[in-house]
Amino acid sequence: MKQTDTQWLVLYTKVKHEKKVCELFAKNEITFFHPTFTTIKQWSDRKKKMEVLLFPRIIFVKREDVNLINNLYSSSIVGYLKNNSKFALVKNYEIENIKLLLNEWSGKINEKTNQDFNKYDLVIVEKGQFQGVIGRSMVVNTKHKLVIEIETLGNFIMLEIPKSMVRKL
Repeated sequence: MKQTDTQWLVLYTKVKHEKKVCELFAKNEITFFHPTFTTIKQWSDRKKKMEVLLFPRIIFVKREDVNLINNLYSSSIVGYLKNNSKFALVKNYEIENIKLLLNEWSGKINEKTNQDFNKYDLVIVEKGQFQGVIGRSMVVNTKHKLVIEIETLGNFIMLEIPKSMVRKL
């Protein structure tokens, strides 16, 4: 199976047990992806930089590692996301999109373009940090937005991205 054909499973954990499961997977050399990002939380008396989960209780694991996982016992693992009794599979490009999105990005580029996009056009980012990300074009309040769908989870991530950085597929 080629790297681009890799499929991932969605594994559910108990609440606040994600880190424990990731440590278990790392110890047993299981390939996983646990998307987090850093943000600054502000309280009335202080600010603190914190690591926040993009998808609470969810860890993505490579499909070929499922037998290794099934041989491990952990009360922290709840189960897999399934669709009609079959594992719900996340495509590799969706995982790559998430990884690209989690890299730092200022989003302050203001380039003009003559391209016109219709709502829901399938587009690919050609320039910048998100080069290679595939998503749907959106226009919200006259600003161009790119919607990245994680189809299996039914979740969306919306980015404001200049039209000049994308092209229709």
